[in-house]
Amino acid sequence: MSNSPLPNLIEFNGKAPKVSPLAYIDPRATIIGNVEIGDYSSIWPGVIIRGDDSKITIGQQTNLQENTVVHTPYNFKVHIGNNVTIAHSCVIHACELEDFTCASVGATVFDGCSIGTGSIVDTRAFVTEGTRVPPRTLIHGNPGRPVRVITDNEFRQIQAWADWYVSKAKMLLNIN
Repeated sequence: MSNSPLPNLIEFNGKAPKVSPLAYIDPRATIIGNVEIGDYSSIWPGVIIRGDDSKITIGQQTNLQENTVVHTPYNFKVHIGNNVTIAHSCVIHACELEDFTCASVGATVFDGCSIGTGSIVDTRAFVTEGTRVPPRTLIHGNPGRPVRVITDNEFRQIQAWADWYVSKAKMLLNIN
C-alpha cells in the first residue's frame, strides 16, 4: 500500500518512488517502487515506470513522453541520464541512456544496452540485447544499427528538446 500523497506514486516491497519536488509528474502516469526522478524532469500521461524488481534512475531535465514504459527485471538496473528525451510510446527495458540522448517515437532499447552520450535512437528502432552504442551515433532499424555520426546541429537539437520540455514542466509547476 502506498503512503504517497499522489495516488500514481506506488510503494512496492518497501520501496517508494523518490521524486524531486521540481519534477512534473502527470496524474495519469504510474510510478512504482524503487524509482528516482531528478529536478525539472517531466513524466507525461500514460507513462509507466516499474521499479518493482530493481532500481530505475532518471536524471535531471529529462522527459518521458506519453505511453512510454520503463521497466527492469531483478538482475538489471535502468539509468536514464540528464537532458534525455524519450518520445511517445517507447520501451526502455533494463538499459542505460547516457546524457543528451534521444529515443524517438516508438523506439525500443532492450536489456543490457548502453546508448552513448549525444546519440539518437531513430523512430521505431529496436536496439537488441547487450548492444553498446558509441557517443554521438544515430541508430536506425530493426535490429538497430549505427548509421552515422550525429551532426553538431542534431546534438544541439537534443538539448533544445530537453529545454523545451523543462519549460513545459516549469509552466505546469508554476515555476518562473
